[in-house]
Amino acid sequence: MPSAFRNQKNLNEWLELDYYQRPRGMWRWRNRLTLLLFVLCVAGVAGAFFFLPRPARLVQAGPVTSAHSIVHDCERCHQESFSTAKKLLPGNAGVRVVPDHACIQCHDGPPHNLVQSEEVRCATCHREHRGRPSLARVPDGECTVCHADLKNHRKGGEKDLVFNNVHAFNDDHPEFRLKRDKDKDNAKLAFNHEFHLVELPRLPKEKFERLAEPLKRLKEEGCVRCHQPDPAGRYMEPINYENHCAECHPLSVQLTGDFKAEKAADQRRLDEAIKEFNKKPAPHKTPSVVRATLRERLLDFVQVNRVVPGEAEEGAALIDRGLLGKRPTVEQWKWVNDRLGTLERVLFSSEQLEGAEGSLFRHNCNHCHFEQKDRQRDKDDDGLPGLPVYKETNIPRRWFTHARFSHQHHRMLNCTQCHEAKTSRRTSDVLMPSVDSCKQCHNPSVGVRNDCVECHNYHDRRHAHEIHKNWTIDESLGK
Repeated sequence: MPSAFRNQKNLNEWLELDYYQRPRGMWRWRNRLTLLLFVLCVAGVAGAFFFLPRPARLVQAGPVTSAHSIVHDCERCHQESFSTAKKLLPGNAGVRVVPDHACIQCHDGPPHNLVQSEEVRCATCHREHRGRPSLARVPDGECTVCHADLKNHRKGGEKDLVFNNVHAFNDDHPEFRLKRDKDKDNAKLAFNHEFHLVELPRLPKEKFERLAEPLKRLKEEGCVRCHQPDPAGRYMEPINYENHCAECHPLSVQLTGDFKAEKAADQRRLDEAIKEFNKKPAPHKTPSVVRATLRERLLDFVQVNRVVPGEAEEGAALIDRGLLGKRPTVEQWKWVNDRLGTLERVLFSSEQLEGAEGSLFRHNCNHCHFEQKDRQRDKDDDGLPGLPVYKETNIPRRWFTHARFSHQHHRMLNCTQCHEAKTSRRTSDVLMPSVDSCKQCHNPSVGVRNDCVECHNYHDRRHAHEIHKNWTIDESLGK
């Protein structure tokens, strides 16, 4: 029951019916702030449009990578109309605003081992406008989204699957295949690392005077005496005989026999010529090239130096006078003597060549190379023994073909910390490190990077020719 002061008759006296028309403090400030923010937004947009040098930055998702910063034409990559708008629609999160053919114009990027699914595009992993310095350095999540469950993310399923599932390098990365399968080095070359690194430097120098200086450098430099990095500092250059082996293992060729001259001055010149000939080794080439080179050197030597005794021009009866009835004339004698001199030089070079080849092929070449015993040695046109046939060395240039490496970045380590060369006696030993030796440094506790792209290449370059045959390059890019 309402009181006498609040009954229906005097309702208009105690109830303020115009309350909604009266201005209040909170509402007044809200309206003022709304108007102020609107004015500031309009002023900001106008100022950015008229005063900033590149107003397009206001609507970009982020700066492009340094490699793409030289391309100022957005349409070079964004070639499809309304592609960005399509991506903003619900359910289109997988839409890529840059088609693959726009990337292929500049980049050599064959598919990943030719087994990627139809949904995988360049922009699936390489996402621009995120401020990264390099699009190639993708996070591990882009790799493990497939490699953590390979059988469900490849066209062939489990068929011919040779890789294991991987979630992280320090978690379940498998052992390197070379170590896991205990592969052997099939190079046809005899070499002993332990002898060169451990035993050889300990040999008494007085017994190996000729090798004193090379052994000293080998002891000081160790592995880098022979294994030298390429200009990029990544991989080791192939071993070269002339640069790494010839100093200690020369292919010596020595003239045999007694060589005498009529005069002392001629004898000194002959001795010097023989010494120079013996100092120059044979080339490290195929046996046929070695034979041709030695034959040429011997013929040149015997043309200059008189090493075969000959008849005097006068006093010696080369032909029986009673047979022809008269002595040959001087001109006839010179003609016969020249022909005999040529024959003597050929005989000399043939005899020396046979001895030099026997020493080279039996001792020098067979010290490191393996001869094909099933190849028959036939005599050549000069009656010399047939040449041996040696097996191709086939020394691998790269062992880890699915990974990249930089020796320059590991120069603070000793070679033998990763490569067990000091205990290797056989050529078949593969002296590559194990995955555990890499994990000692490449882990979060030490701080060395251990992400996937630090070592692995996504694109399989071996299949590039199969994909690129239908690609066309935009020639206007170079203009």
